[in-house]
Amino acid sequence: MSLFSFLKDVGEKLFTPIGQASAASAAAGNQPSQDVANGETIKKYISSLGLTVTGLNVTYDSATFTATVTGTAPDTATREKIVLAAGNVMNVAKVDDKLTV
Repeated sequence: MSLFSFLKDVGEKLFTPIGQASAASAAAGNQPSQDVANGETIKKYISSLGLTVTGLNVTYDSATFTATVTGTAPDTATREKIVLAAGNVMNVAKVDDKLTV
């Protein structure tokens, strides 16, 4: 159980925070997959990578830019990949790892 820090301005752009959608993007008809950052979007991203966890739950605190991951990973390597995947999302500055192996 650890807290890992990441660069919040780099990584997969899964959502655009409220008020930050560009006018050019809207004019071009490009809509972000989510208007608001949320744990469900990050969870879907982790699942899309084929990283399997029993009882995976992800929450996101937009005030602190922190994603919290919980569940049971089958091994340490998968646990580390899940933490890295969650941290590789734009606007996630910290990942609170509450996964068990």
